[in-house]
Amino acid sequence: MTPPLNPLVPSPTRKRVPRMVDTKVGEKTSFTSPDSTGGPDVEFTVTKITVNGRCTAPYAQKAENGHFLFLEMSIRTAPTMTGLYASNLFNPLYFSVAGPDGTVEDGDSIASSPTYGCLPDSKRLPLGLEPGRTYQATIVLDAHNIHGKVRLAPAGGLLDTDGWQWQLGEAA
Repeated sequence: MTPPLNPLVPSPTRKRVPRMVDTKVGEKTSFTSPDSTGGPDVEFTVTKITVNGRCTAPYAQKAENGHFLFLEMSIRTAPTMTGLYASNLFNPLYFSVAGPDGTVEDGDSIASSPTYGCLPDSKRLPLGLEPGRTYQATIVLDAHNIHGKVRLAPAGGLLDTDGWQWQLGEAA
């Protein structure tokens, strides 16, 4: 029987192991897609993380997992952005919450139905980001943990690119 492959070990098809970069709330970071012809396609900053955020949309529901986490973000796209990954970079499914005990919540569990109806559309990102624009938006996650780290893996970790993580409870 062939032993299972370890997805964290570089292979001929995977050039390197992506890592999570510790990033402070208020610290600017950037993403450059593999097909970029210049500098970063997207620069962004998590400006604030609110634990137990309050939903303000007319038909908002309670958190399924206990706590809404609001990630307030400032996002700037380059005029030359190709859009290959940028429009989906901030998909809530690509976020995860790592609790202090090592438990990781991700995917549909933190991108629950109540997260999509929590805030008015004016506070959410549009479905697609356009080149040369600036956005102010809030990503809503639904988590059990209120301590630990919030992580973002571009394309859900399918790319060989680093991701970012922010400490819950940290102020800018």
